[in-house]
Amino acid sequence: MQRQLYGFEKKFAKDVAFTPTQARDVCSDILSAHPIAPGSRFHNQFYYEIYPITNIATYLGDDVIKVDYLGKEHPIDGQYYFADGSQSYIEMIVAIEGMQDNFILKHLRRLGFIRPAQRSAEALIKLLHHAIIKKKKKSSRNSFYEDAFLGVVFNEQFFEPMTKSQLDQICKTVLKRANGSKPFSRIFILSLSSSYIFDSLCVEE
Repeated sequence: MQRQLYGFEKKFAKDVAFTPTQARDVCSDILSAHPIAPGSRFHNQFYYEIYPITNIATYLGDDVIKVDYLGKEHPIDGQYYFADGSQSYIEMIVAIEGMQDNFILKHLRRLGFIRPAQRSAEALIKLLHHAIIKKKKKSSRNSFYEDAFLGVVFNEQFFEPMTKSQLDQICKTVLKRANGSKPFSRIFILSLSSSYIFDSLCVEE
């Protein structure tokens, strides 16, 4: 199983493209047959880049005809190709609290994935805002960010249970504090499981 998982890791280390259906099938295969433990080399790339890029493509619907995962050597994480001939790059970032969350993940792994202490809505706002601002600051050094999509992933296990309307309000607050989405054309905020997705376009139209 680890050898098969390494095969997926090797595949995604370079530019690889799928139709949305193929992308979902690959992710489903990895999730069902090849569980990835926190701390493994492929964990961050899969859960913070590949999986959310795929789920955003699903959210965007039939307009997306190809999903391109650009690999570790490219200055941006992915690219969507649309039925009308247009294209959009997408950059991903995870909203975590550095060493503190890494410490939690180590204990989750050691203790058999016991649920960590849950944080407040305000803590989530701060982490999401920090993640967006971090990428905005880097935009002056990366021309690929201009008009690209930005995806921000958060691990819902670290926070108190929230309804969709509560999460919507949190994301609207974050977007307002970040002064909108620019230089990105669109910001998606989604939970690690992708059971929740927020689209800035719904607010900024």
